[in-house]
Amino acid sequence: MKYDKSFYITAFFEDFRERISNIKKIIDLGFKEEGVILSLCQIDALANFRYKQRFGENKKYFKKFVREYCKNVPKISTYTDDLYIYFRCAGIHKGRIPILLTKHSVFSVQGILAILEDCFNSIEQACLKNDKWPHEL
Repeated sequence: MKYDKSFYITAFFEDFRERISNIKKIIDLGFKEEGVILSLCQIDALANFRYKQRFGENKKYFKKFVREYCKNVPKISTYTDDLYIYFRCAGIHKGRIPILLTKHSVFSVQGILAILEDCFNSIEQACLKNDKWPHEL
């Protein structure tokens, strides 16, 4: 049986898309902070798939990934430090996000979900277009 790389790449992204769908369900159930934390974990996972970073390099590659693949959120590159420190790290390491999730900002529940979806869509398109795994781009 011949290895059909594009089939497996497509399956990988379909599985990931299902995880994003599950995060939306969690948010719709009222677990907004938990949904945000999971969204940030998924961004971190995508960055890891893309750059295959070594232990201790999460910050560098999380920020690089968001800057490179988040195309539709204005001025996102100016917010990557805050996104990483006050949301990703606080959520993962403390289990809480100490900053109020506002309705009209990049740091709202929908704003962070939009960052995840934008990054996901961008890397998925690049992988499918080039028939490459994230780390091969």
